[in-house]
Amino acid sequence: MKYRPDIDGLRALAVLPVLLYHAGLPAFTGGYIGVDIFFVISGFLITGIVSRELANRQFSLINFYERRARRILPALVLVVLASYIVGWVVLLPGELEDLGKSGTAAALFVSNIYFGLSTDYFATSAEYDPLLHTWSLAVEEQFYLAFPPLLMVLYALSGNKAALWITILLSIGSFVCTIAMLPSSPSWVFYLIPFRAWELGIGAILALGAWSAPNSRIVREIAGIIGLTGITLPVFLYDTNTMFPGISAVPPVLGAALLILIGGRNGGSFVTSILSNRMLVGVGLISYSLYLWHWPILSYLRVIYGSTELPLIWGITVVPVSIVLAWLSWKYVEGPFRARPPRGLGRAAIFGISAFCLTSISVVGVAAYLSNGFSSRLSPDVLEIAAVSQDRNPLRVQCLNSSPNLADCAIGLPADNPEKVDFVFWGDSHADAIAPAVSLSAENNAVSGVFIAHSACPPIFFVERQPANESCQVFLDDVRVFLESNSSIPLIVMHARWPLSVEGTRYAVDGETAVHLRWSGEVATLPDERDNAAIVEAGLRASLLRLARNNRSIVLLGPTPEINYNPTLASARAKMLGFSVVPAFNFELHQKRIAKTDEILQRVADEIEGVEYLPIADLICSQEICQIANDDGIPFFIDDDHLSSAASRHLLTTRLNQIWALGE
Repeated sequence: MKYRPDIDGLRALAVLPVLLYHAGLPAFTGGYIGVDIFFVISGFLITGIVSRELANRQFSLINFYERRARRILPALVLVVLASYIVGWVVLLPGELEDLGKSGTAAALFVSNIYFGLSTDYFATSAEYDPLLHTWSLAVEEQFYLAFPPLLMVLYALSGNKAALWITILLSIGSFVCTIAMLPSSPSWVFYLIPFRAWELGIGAILALGAWSAPNSRIVREIAGIIGLTGITLPVFLYDTNTMFPGISAVPPVLGAALLILIGGRNGGSFVTSILSNRMLVGVGLISYSLYLWHWPILSYLRVIYGSTELPLIWGITVVPVSIVLAWLSWKYVEGPFRARPPRGLGRAAIFGISAFCLTSISVVGVAAYLSNGFSSRLSPDVLEIAAVSQDRNPLRVQCLNSSPNLADCAIGLPADNPEKVDFVFWGDSHADAIAPAVSLSAENNAVSGVFIAHSACPPIFFVERQPANESCQVFLDDVRVFLESNSSIPLIVMHARWPLSVEGTRYAVDGETAVHLRWSGEVATLPDERDNAAIVEAGLRASLLRLARNNRSIVLLGPTPEINYNPTLASARAKMLGFSVVPAFNFELHQKRIAKTDEILQRVADEIEGVEYLPIADLICSQEICQIANDDGIPFFIDDDHLSSAASRHLLTTRLNQIWALGE
């Protein structure tokens, strides 16, 4: 296939936005679309190579996989092994265990499936996985495994025409499925190849000759401007709130396709000449290694710093460091392994080394998982602190995100009759975190209850989080039916991460997507759709009025303090690496965070008969400091906003004893 420098230039325009977005440079909020450009390029190049060889009866599947192994595996293996080595030094047991799982998934070409099951790409936790970026390699690897054999069959049956039409139909089907599934399963749609196949398919359709570049230079110039606009504007206009992929992926995908199309004709366009610029081509040549190296560097910096929000100077510094590493990797790893005999290795050696390296990565990853992250490498005091992150509600597995269950989710004193409990404890993951304290207090006061909760789903009817969380809405419907059909239960206790819904924002260092609410109830005066606080107050008031019927009492528990870093991981890592321990959380920041929430909860409780408000934050944040650990240095939090089970019982039980008096 004739070398096209403009495609290497396009690779540069794909990888640089990804790098700058991940580095945290403010303007590049949609830089993740660079991966979609890569998919189009891969679809075009791979299909072009395979279809030409098939048409000339020169295609060999074993030769194809040899070329792919030479191109992809050496740099990937090096980066995974380097991530393992650094992880051994700086990661805590649970983190190294997760790294082992993602490393094994990368070696087996299924990391997109692994992350689709475990990680929201735009969530805070994703920022700390050094191998998250291998999801896109898995998509391409799965494409390499499936599409060339399909082309072989199609060419054998009816040549290029059959290949073209089947590719068009598959791409349309993939795109339709993407649009249909995105609202309900955004993580699956983001990671999995059935929903990304249309992007690869657009490139494949180009390679199969569905369109030819226009003869008119003017038309090519216009197309070049449109294409360049399609791949650049989303970089600055999109962000983590953009529903992606789907309709929003169309501009960068079609933009990349246009640029590839017009660049194939002699002369191309002015944009083609820009893409063929020596500097862009140079970046494009090292783009694969650059993509591989930049993310582990950033991820480990965030791990050590203890926050997803790195100082800007760190993010800027990562850019040249990644470029240098990428050049070295391209020069001394990619190049030598792509060389064939007599200068390079033969096919048998390539396959043998590849199999050995991938097996070794998998074995180390499985060992990390089975050994709990090689926990024996750490001292007992580090392990004691790190273990706090696993101290969760024992009922979490069977009760969180499940429909109300009187039998399996009982708390407090065991009831003589499971159908006749004294109270319901209802909330989100913050409620799950303090459920052990509520249960202990209830048991001490000889009352029985049932725990019901769903993560990221505050206990408020008539309000929906955007983008829509369908499982939350189903859960709320189940709760409403349960509470109305069990109207004899005299008391409901409610707790949630209230400030997140009220403010609609997270701490800057939290790094996750902001929360937008939509009113779905019916009231005479609709709350301002732009004001989360107004929607929360209206929804809470309407919910409580509905629940407080039949002389039922309701207790609203105030918010748990949110810390702007993970004190457990920070403390354990500080002790492990010899850093100074992170100071206590700023009290003024906490007060500012919960002020509006406190006002709303107190106001609604004062207005509605039978409703009481019981704050709990002052048990942790008082006297101008937030105490995040006990006198022995054991943190109270499993992460940046959830209390550990032990801490909840120690800190809250006495205050929670007031519930039973309020509920009488």
